[in-house]
Amino acid sequence: GRLPSTIGSLRELRRVSLAHNKIEALPASIGAVHKLAFLDLCQNQVGELPSSMGCMRCLEVLLLSCNRLTDLPPSIGSLATCLRELDLSSNLLKLLPAAIGELSQLKRLDLHHNQLAALPAELGKLVPQLEQFRATHNPLSTLPPKFANDTRVRDQSQMLWSGYSDGQVAEWLIDVADVFPICRDAILFGDEEESEQEKKPPQSLRSFVFQVQSKLEEQGLW
Repeated sequence: GRLPSTIGSLRELRRVSLAHNKIEALPASIGAVHKLAFLDLCQNQVGELPSSMGCMRCLEVLLLSCNRLTDLPPSIGSLATCLRELDLSSNLLKLLPAAIGELSQLKRLDLHHNQLAALPAELGKLVPQLEQFRATHNPLSTLPPKFANDTRVRDQSQMLWSGYSDGQVAEWLIDVADVFPICRDAILFGDEEESEQEKKPPQSLRSFVFQVQSKLEEQGLW
């Protein structure tokens, strides 16, 4: 189905929840609902977003999980001053526009269960401000350079990265060991109660990666 274009006339609308329907497309007129702050379209069949959504300058929460999105319009960056939560999980996304790095107010970003082979370097600008970031279950092969240089997350337990190759996980963890106390304390530095004589020699990369994954699985982060 399709939302009627007359939705654009509801200028005072602030909250819309249309989850669990069979909506396939959104009319361009939805961009005229300037005061809309919450839009839930989860569990539908939406294949693309109209570029006019960039005009929704009050939109704070956009939930689009379990749809059929393959890409996002560059106009998503126009929501820079308002969007705080963006859920794109369980779609068919293969690429993200560089404009996603303009979402300066974003606190929660969910990308898990897509077809992303890489993340745009611009996304690295968002990492310091994100409280929750998920990119699990993607065939990721390339990490943004800034992820290794500027990673700072308030709640480290929300930073999930399964889907990367073992080598990339190990390299990233080594680079940001000071940010991830779970991995740093339990793996990189070993048990603090262990005496100097009892400490084991440096382990192989393969062993290190295995222990990283095991520790994250214990914490429910893998």
